[in-house]
Amino acid sequence: MTKIRERLMRRRAESERGFIMVTTALLTTMLLLFAGLAVDLGSWDTRAAEIKRAADAAALAGVVWMPDFNKAQQVALDTAQKNGFTNGQNNITVSVQQVANNNRRLQVTITDSKARQFFSQLALQGQSISRTSTAEYVLPVPLGSPKNTFGTGNLLSGSDTENFWAAVNGYCAGHESGDDRLAYYESYDGSTTSGTACNNGSTTSGAYDPNGYLYAIELPQAASSLKLDVYDAAFYNSGSGSSDRGLGGGNQTITTTYQIYDRNPTPLDLSNLTLIKTVTLAADASPATYQNTWANFYTWSNPQAGTYYIRVKTQNGQLNSRGSNGFGLRAYTGSSFATCSTIAGSSNYSANCPQIHGVDAISIYASIASTAPTFYLAQVDPIHAGKTMRVSLFDPGEGANSIQILDPNGNPVSFTWSTPCNPPTPPTGGCGTTASSIDVSGTGTQPYSPMVSNSKFNDRYLVLDVPLPTNYAQLYGTKVWWKVKYSVSSSVTDRTTWSVNIVGDPVHLLT
Repeated sequence: MTKIRERLMRRRAESERGFIMVTTALLTTMLLLFAGLAVDLGSWDTRAAEIKRAADAAALAGVVWMPDFNKAQQVALDTAQKNGFTNGQNNITVSVQQVANNNRRLQVTITDSKARQFFSQLALQGQSISRTSTAEYVLPVPLGSPKNTFGTGNLLSGSDTENFWAAVNGYCAGHESGDDRLAYYESYDGSTTSGTACNNGSTTSGAYDPNGYLYAIELPQAASSLKLDVYDAAFYNSGSGSSDRGLGGGNQTITTTYQIYDRNPTPLDLSNLTLIKTVTLAADASPATYQNTWANFYTWSNPQAGTYYIRVKTQNGQLNSRGSNGFGLRAYTGSSFATCSTIAGSSNYSANCPQIHGVDAISIYASIASTAPTFYLAQVDPIHAGKTMRVSLFDPGEGANSIQILDPNGNPVSFTWSTPCNPPTPPTGGCGTTASSIDVSGTGTQPYSPMVSNSKFNDRYLVLDVPLPTNYAQLYGTKVWWKVKYSVSSSVTDRTTWSVNIVGDPVHLLT
């Protein structure tokens, strides 16, 4: 019995050893698989991050070329390749698409259909990793006009009357006279007739930019022709209706240059504009051709849809140029001019209207005949809902009582305003607060000395931050134009410069 019991115990031990060996082998295999899968999961996570970064870079690089999709697609593919992902090679697919119904968005999808595997290939036949990035660019907001005219003063009647002229100042005109870019000195001497005298002192304007102001013509669709006309293009010492102004004694010498550019395929990059014509006019040039009349400056034949540009500036360093040249612009297709508007529902609305507007700033001479005139400020689309609109008014409101900002429904809005406290002299009335109206009446301390004017905001910037509602489309529907409203006691004129920006990155990722 003892021997039998020993044999049974020995057989049981041998059986248990076999079971343990099999169990250990199975558990070891499972642990190796899990360990291998963990290694692969980490590898796939790293690969996914690499793919996402490359897709982000490709989308951001390509979107700035929209709406030229072919160019945008090629740039996106090239960028993906530079980051190690070449379409059609090594199991890589790079897909570039325009987002439906939005020519300012580009979508890039990069797929690695056979991501690297280690132990997981024992259980999985293959692993595909794909990541998508969508980029968007937001253009600067159009300024000053929803129509095919800009700065035409009182030339047009009814609702087409703009009440302001486009204007550029001479080099010696003085920053305090209202041109933020083209006046070299802060002040000017309005009494001297000397050709060598520009100003009352040596203080120069840090804002001086000899490149002046840029305007755009937005052509919605191809046409047989596109014409650009300029009204009263040169500066005239004898006066030109109400558009030209002399600021000093004797004859002023202001040379004005118009540079005309062809269609630009990259609306966000204006460094590559193609110059096609330059017109330079000295003071009092060819009155029969230019004074108080429209002159055709250029005609594009069979133009394609897109954006065309005009730059207007005065001569850098020109002495005895204390004055302001007012002018008007208009654009039209076909053989004859007719006003049109991009505002849906207006009497002269046209989906094909070649809108002409300021690009990043507008320099104007406001001729105010009513007691509560309004001026088109900026076109702000619903895409900006929830952001902040920053309005900069330079040297505003001289002779007026107050200024308000009106929303697309025509209602005044609240904003936070500020003005520099140390340019070097602090302003009268404080440096900023929250309000729905700015008092611009009366006089104030001059920011520099000596200066000609002592209006409250003479030679000062007013910066207004306007919060845009998150439910923008619900509040305003198809209305997108904001306005500036002046309150005046009698007819006044105001030479000023305005700009509007939406705070935030114009090129950004959505996904």
